[in-house]
Amino acid sequence: MELTAQEITDLKRYLPLLRGLEDLKNIKEWSEKHLHDGLSSTKIPFDNISFNNLSQLMRKVSLEDDGIVVLPKTYGVIIAMAGTVDEAFIAKFSTDGSVVLLSNTTNVDDADTDGSLCIYDTGTTTSIKNRLGSTKEIRYIIFS
Repeated sequence: MELTAQEITDLKRYLPLLRGLEDLKNIKEWSEKHLHDGLSSTKIPFDNISFNNLSQLMRKVSLEDDGIVVLPKTYGVIIAMAGTVDEAFIAKFSTDGSVVLLSNTTNVDDADTDGSLCIYDTGTTTSIKNRLGSTKEIRYIIFS
């Protein structure tokens, strides 16, 4: 799938936030430092980065197998991991629910697929679904 000019423009907006995350294994260290326990929305403790009115949402939730998290109806980039980086992804999503995976580990899918950590279009929203076979702690951050 080729990116449209608008998608490329949107990605350029988010690229400064993704620097240093080329290796998905870095997500574990980064999330342990910046994500809080429990279900709470909080600001990222960066002091010297201008976000140009960019908002952030961070969450950590325990999801049973087949458990679902419905993402806010917005557009943005999401970085997520399951367990201790059992699976992880970086994706772009839109208000219509569409998803484009930008980088991911092996068992991540953009459809509702058994055996995977799924981020997919549910028709009108975007959802994360744990189909990995057991309860997993899902940590994610959304830049929108």
